[in-house]
Amino acid sequence: MQQRVRVPRPGFFGLTALWTGGLVALAMVNQAAGDILRTGSLHPAELLSQVPAWIGLVLPFAAFAGGLTAAGLSTSSVVKRAVLLALLSYGLMAYASPRAQYRARASAGVDVAALHPFGPETPEGIRARRSAVEADPPEAFSFRTSRPLERPPNWLTYLLHSSIALAGFAVLSALLGQRARMLTRGLSPPWRRLAHWALGLASGVLFFGVVLGGGEWVRAHPSRSGVLGAWLPLLVPLVALALLEIQRRTRGRSYRGRGGA
Repeated sequence: MQQRVRVPRPGFFGLTALWTGGLVALAMVNQAAGDILRTGSLHPAELLSQVPAWIGLVLPFAAFAGGLTAAGLSTSSVVKRAVLLALLSYGLMAYASPRAQYRARASAGVDVAALHPFGPETPEGIRARRSAVEADPPEAFSFRTSRPLERPPNWLTYLLHSSIALAGFAVLSALLGQRARMLTRGLSPPWRRLAHWALGLASGVLFFGVVLGGGEWVRAHPSRSGVLGAWLPLLVPLVALALLEIQRRTRGRSYRGRGGA
C-alpha cells in the first residue's frame, strides 16, 4: 500500500510571502492593463520601479495570513516575526520605492531636479522639503506635481508618519490572524476558512478605507494634524484585536467553567 506523501504547509513567512507575491502580481497586471488601455503602450521600466512600493504596501496586509499559521506560538514570537515584516515594509516604502521611481523618471528624461529638488522622496528628502517650505512659505499651498515646494507642511508630516504607521500595521495584522485561528479551532474546515477570509478581508478593507480617509482629511486643510491623520487608522486593528481577545478569554472561562462542573 502506497503511503500518501504529505506536503509541508508554509509557515509564517512562507504564507505571508505567497500572499504578498500573489497580490502584488495581481496589482501589477491590473496596472499594466490600465496603462495599455489609457495610452496604448506599456512602460516596463516605470512599472518595475513600482514593485518595491507594492510589496511594501501589501506586506502588512498579507501578515494576517502568516498569523493564521501561528496559533501555537506565543504572542511575543508572533510580534518578533511581524516586526521583521514591518521593518522590510518600511524600508521598501520609505527608501527603495522613492529611489527606484526617481531613477526610472530620470532615465525616462523627466526633469527630476524640478520635481524632486531634494532628491528622492525618502524621509530625509521629505524633511528637507518641509524645512524649505516652512522657512519660505508660498503665497498659497498647492498639490500640483510641478510645484513641489508648495506642499503644505502638515501633508509632508503626514507622508513621514504614514509609512511608519502602515508598516506597523503588519504587527497588528499578524496578531489578528493568530487570534482568528485560535477562535476558529472548533469550526469545520469550510466554515473556518470562511471565517478567516471574512475577518482578514473586513479588517484590511476597513483599515485601508480609514487610511484613505485620513489622508484626505489632512489634505483638506493645512491646519490639520498630519500625525493624527497618519496614526488614527491603527485604531481599527487595535479595536478588532481587543474584541477578539475579549472573545478568546470569555470562551476560555466558559470552557473552564464547564470542565469544573
